[in-house]
Amino acid sequence: MNKIGVAINSLFGNIISMGMSSSIGIEIGSIGINTPHHIRYSYIYFSGTKIRGIRAGEGKTISFNFTSKVKKGELRMQIMNPDQVSPIQLAVGITGTSDIKTQNIGIYKLVISGTNTEGGFDISWVVK
Repeated sequence: MNKIGVAINSLFGNIISMGMSSSIGIEIGSIGINTPHHIRYSYIYFSGTKIRGIRAGEGKTISFNFTSKVKKGELRMQIMNPDQVSPIQLAVGITGTSDIKTQNIGIYKLVISGTNTEGGFDISWVVK
């Protein structure tokens, strides 16, 4: 994990562990929704990180539906397991699905990071 990831994890670890969401960075011209199983934003400018905590038990499956569009800049979407290792990347610029089989009980983190980006993303999930 890079230094930014460690800092974000330290700063927002307690908030995420309660199943909440957090956001740090700069957004201009953004509109979106942030509900318990869905996050969607479109923006003229986004540079920062949004984090969502997803509580799941051992042996469960977290199913993600996602789409994103990047007109410029860089967007990263990844899922971190409770141990903060081996992030799973969600592809950017496409519509897709991804199923993650949980190995541990805990809070899985959906981390969306933008660097000087314009566009949007839409991610929903269900724990089965």
